[in-house]
Amino acid sequence: PAEEKAEAEAPVEEKVEEAAPEPEPEAAPAPEEPAPPTVEELQGEYTELKEKVATTTAELEDINGKLTATAENAGKLQLSVDTLTTERDEVTKKLATVEEEAAALKEKAASVDTLTTERDDLKGKLTAAEENAAKLQEKVSTVDALTAERDELTKKLESAEREAVVLKQLRTENNKLMKQLDEAKKAQKAANAEVNSLQTQVAALVAQINNGGMTRSKSGGGRKPIKDPKRAQELVIVRDPRNGSGLSHIVRRRNLNSSATRSSSQSDGSADA
Repeated sequence: PAEEKAEAEAPVEEKVEEAAPEPEPEAAPAPEEPAPPTVEELQGEYTELKEKVATTTAELEDINGKLTATAENAGKLQLSVDTLTTERDEVTKKLATVEEEAAALKEKAASVDTLTTERDDLKGKLTAAEENAAKLQEKVSTVDALTAERDELTKKLESAEREAVVLKQLRTENNKLMKQLDEAKKAQKAANAEVNSLQTQVAALVAQINNGGMTRSKSGGGRKPIKDPKRAQELVIVRDPRNGSGLSHIVRRRNLNSSATRSSSQSDGSADA
């Protein structure tokens, strides 16, 4: 049985050897380029950048809302400051008038009855002026606090503008990563197509080998075809480094080993010569 099996397989091996061209010495390998980032790495970087963009956008919107409210409050405060300044000037003028009237009253000391009435009137005005002065002082304190708040919000606005510049840079980097992701997907699709093509070639070659074995069995006097489950495992895919399109050939493993041995012998003979 072993001799019959060898006789049945010998013609197939010769046929495969005739189909496979004699490999030439391989060219010197090109310097290795750095491996491009994988699809998973690009997707991870894209997800992280997307989260950063969403967080920065939310913070920027919150700061813009606060700035709008601050601008409105600043306008109202400016109006209040102008009003208070006007009132303060009027009170100052009134105080000056009161002081002048008090000086005149001293000169009218002889007219006691008249001076008493005017004095009471002036006391009332003075009390009202003091109350107004106290209110003005409270408003001035409020203006100082609002001015400090405005300065703080101005600093926040400058910080938000710097963050907006960073956000623009992140968007630019995100666009670059999206382009790299599209290129990686295209490369993956091309690789899958090449794998499918090679699988189809392997299946066709296995079918051809099986059909050839059955034909020889019929012509040899009714011998049954010898099925070898390991026959498909002996097939290997060899890439031709001289072909820039990436085409491949399918040969038997033993033929590949014998071809490699012959190539090594030829190389040794050339070196000895």
